[in-house]
Amino acid sequence: MQTDSLFHFVSYLAAHKLRFKFADRPRLVSAWSRGLRPPSPDFFRELPEFEIWRERAASFWEKGAFELAREAERGTRFLTPEDPEFPETLKSLEEPPWVLSVRGSIEALSAPSLSVVGAREPLPGSLAWMQEHLGFVLKRAPLALASGGARGVDQMAHRLCLRYERPTLIFVPSGLGALYPENLKDWVLPVLECSGALVSEFHPRAPMRKWHFQMRNRLIAGVSRGTLVVEARHRSGTWLTAQLALDLPRPLGVLPGSAIEPRQSGNVLLINAGATPICDAQDLVMFLKGPCQRPTEFSSSLGASFDVAH
Repeated sequence: MQTDSLFHFVSYLAAHKLRFKFADRPRLVSAWSRGLRPPSPDFFRELPEFEIWRERAASFWEKGAFELAREAERGTRFLTPEDPEFPETLKSLEEPPWVLSVRGSIEALSAPSLSVVGAREPLPGSLAWMQEHLGFVLKRAPLALASGGARGVDQMAHRLCLRYERPTLIFVPSGLGALYPENLKDWVLPVLECSGALVSEFHPRAPMRKWHFQMRNRLIAGVSRGTLVVEARHRSGTWLTAQLALDLPRPLGVLPGSAIEPRQSGNVLLINAGATPICDAQDLVMFLKGPCQRPTEFSSSLGASFDVAH
C-alpha cells in the first residue's frame, strides 16, 4: 500500500465512525474520507459541537493506525482506488469502495472471473447442475469464481474452485476479523492455497449487519465481467444482485427455471428481462467467450470448438 493510501485508509476508519453520526450530511464525511490526510479543523466547523468532535477525531485517527498495523500483521492487505492493484472493474462502479481489505491473492481480484450467485437452500438439482456443468468448465479453463461465502450455491461455487484448484473470491458482509458466516474460518487456508482471497470493504472488526449484504452484493456483481444466477426467488438477495449486474451493465447468465417453483421464480423473470439462458456447459462456454468478453488467454484455453461431450 502506498503512503497516501495508508493515510486514506486510516482516514476511512475514522470517517466510518462519523458517517453514522452524520448520515444526513454525507458531503462532510466524503470530503474527509477522500482527503488522504487527517481532517483539518475547518472540517469540524460545520458540525455541531465541533470542538468535541475534533478531539474525538484525533482519537479515531490513532485507533485507525493501530487497526491497520494489527491487521497487516495478520496478513491482511488494504487497497484503495489510488492503488494500481485495485481492480478496474470495481473502480468503474458508481460508488467504488473506499477501501478493500484483502486476505490472500491481490492478483485474483483482476483475474478472469465469473460471479456466481444463488439461494442458501437451493434445489438438489441446482447443486448437481453446478457440479456437472460449472465443474466441467472449471476443470478446463483458468477461471476464478466470485461469490459471497453463504451456504448453498455460494459455498458450492467456492468448493468447486478448490476441487479444481482455481482461485475463488469470497466477498463477506463483515470485517475480515469477524468473518460471517463463522464457518468461513475453516475456508481461509484452502482458499489461500488455491491463490484465492477473502475480501471486505468494512472495518476489520465490523460484525455482519443486514444492510451490509446489499453493499457486498454490488461488489460481487461488479468485480467480474459477468454473473451467473443459479437460483433466485423473486425479490430475494440473489434477485437484487442480478438487478445490480444488469444495471452496471454486466452480462447476466441465468439457469432456466420453473415458473411454478418459488425458488426459481426469479430465474424466469430475469430471462424475460433479457438475461442469457444457460442450460449446460456449452451455453456457459459461449457466455464466457461472448458476452463476458474474456481475455484472449481465457478464450484460447476454451478453444474455438469446445467439446462438451461427456
